Amino acid sequence: MNCQSSAPLFEIRNVVKRFGSVTAVDNVSFDIPRGEALFIVGASGSGKSTLLRCLNFLETPDSGSIRFNGTEVIRQEKFLDQYRAQVGMVFQHFNLFPHLTVRKNITLAPVLTGKMKEDEADETAKNLLARVGLTDKIEAYPEQLSGRQKQRIAIVRALAMRPAALLFDEPTSALDPEMVGEVLSVMRDLIQDGITMAVVTHEIDFACDIADRMIFMDNGRIRMQGTPDEVVHHSNDSRITEFFTRLADKKH
Repeated sequence: MNCQSSAPLFEIRNVVKRFGSVTAVDNVSFDIPRGEALFIVGASGSGKSTLLRCLNFLETPDSGSIRFNGTEVIRQEKFLDQYRAQVGMVFQHFNLFPHLTVRKNITLAPVLTGKMKEDEADETAKNLLARVGLTDKIEAYPEQLSGRQKQRIAIVRALAMRPAALLFDEPTSALDPEMVGEVLSVMRDLIQDGITMAVVTHEIDFACDIADRMIFMDNGRIRMQGTPDEVVHHSNDSRITEFFTRLADKKH
């Protein structure tokens, strides 16, 4: 396990997010310790992706608070720019800039934010691409890449900012099954490096293998949290048991 004994990196308290009459996230509270790999699971529509988007303020909570590294996150542009430089986000549909090369996709943010000079950002891009086996794609455009290559580039782009944490929203859901393994391998390496991450996923086997903790969401609320083994195999909650039984049945 990668968790260190210190104050949590994230402290989420009583977060609520509504869309009209629908409460997508309903009074959710939890911490994410530094170095923890937290996986958030549940049925479609359970609120897990909305919760993750609230953590990065892509969705603004209607109430509650989110503290990062001891400071409350506020909806103020300059503050959010600094916050997002420390909290990277990897989306299920990659969100690469189609008109920019891989090199520019990776180096743009570090240079624009003043975090790195252009030559340092370029060197960082090369090193990270080597790490994921895509050095030869540095001058390619996104349309020239496969899905799994795009997702690895999206992860590299987030890592180029040297974030304290990474948020993954269904990072393999847009990939064909045979493409999933390479992306999960990169994520596994990041966990071994001790980076703090929160991952929304349907890849339950992967979550069970590498997560430090798992949260099960249902109807916008946290229904259970614990180790993957506790949540998946030892829940006394019939709703949770039914969910994982149904997933297991689909694989056979």
